[in-house]
Amino acid sequence: MLRFFMALLLMTAVFGGCSTDDGRVTGLPDDTDSNTAGDTDSDTDTDTDTDSDTDTDTDTDSDTDTDTDTDSDTDTGSPSSPFQVVGYFPDWGSNLNTTASNLEYNHLTHINYAFIVPVYTKDAGPSLRPLDNPDVLTTIVTKAHAANVTVSIAVGGYSAGVYAFEEISRNDTYRADFITQLVKFVDDNNLDGVDMDWEYPKDYSETWFDNLMVELGTALHAKGKILTAAVIAGEDGSPEAAAISDKVFGAVDYLNIMSYDGWQDGSHSSYNMAVDNLDYWINTRGLPPKKAMLGVPFYNLASNPVSVLEQKCDYVVSEGTAGVMIWEISTNPDSRLGIIYDKLFAK
Repeated sequence: MLRFFMALLLMTAVFGGCSTDDGRVTGLPDDTDSNTAGDTDSDTDTDTDTDSDTDTDTDTDSDTDTDTDTDSDTDTGSPSSPFQVVGYFPDWGSNLNTTASNLEYNHLTHINYAFIVPVYTKDAGPSLRPLDNPDVLTTIVTKAHAANVTVSIAVGGYSAGVYAFEEISRNDTYRADFITQLVKFVDDNNLDGVDMDWEYPKDYSETWFDNLMVELGTALHAKGKILTAAVIAGEDGSPEAAAISDKVFGAVDYLNIMSYDGWQDGSHSSYNMAVDNLDYWINTRGLPPKKAMLGVPFYNLASNPVSVLEQKCDYVVSEGTAGVMIWEISTNPDSRLGIIYDKLFAK
């Protein structure tokens, strides 16, 4: 009888120590289900919740998601595909609200609304020029979010030049003020992040660009937002490409590589140009493949037939890069959005 009670007490102590407050037994293989569900929140939560005896499994799961922590929070495409389809939508043109309402949101994962322009004056410091069509941005955000598509504000653009960017980013006070304004704009308009389109930093402004991107990335990521940037196509000897440092690689969720408006193989955006540009950024510069977004044009179609677009998409899939970016999606010639999406998200 004494042995019976001692055994009973021992069993109570063992099983009582393996249960949570809600009665769930811990330390079993199905604990990994709760960690998987928590991966989309943050890696910090996963590490805190995971018992020491399952750390190995947790690390394995997180490594297979993406190279960056923020990707798991912002991916909006097919759950079975790691690729993204990013389209720029311009804040100019006719019938924009109609166009915005009729976009193929089901063939996109991200939209960059282009552009909000930085302004600098010696008297007033930095500011943001108001959008020409803020109602169109509202339409896009509403419809995009309903389709589980991320929307960022693209800042700058080629016509914005470099003066305001340089004057703002070189000064600590102005830069901090500018970042505060950008984050407020994101919050006020229910956006998901910022796409920086400084065209282009040079060697003398590299440190200024570094500081702007690192500090802006910190501010956005703290709020669960994303930071991306548009960069020149890239080749050895290009000062505009060389000015994008490793610090920027660490600050962004991905880079939009503008692999067009060059001239190779008789085309301003050839297949070989795309291969060379990705090779430069990934292999020469060390950008993680999952941060390399290949840009394709939806213009100058005579030198960009659908067959070349399909080749580029196949290459993105074979190399396991981030996906495809489009300039720009106010038109959709030859139903190219659907072609890109089907190529990247093929079962």
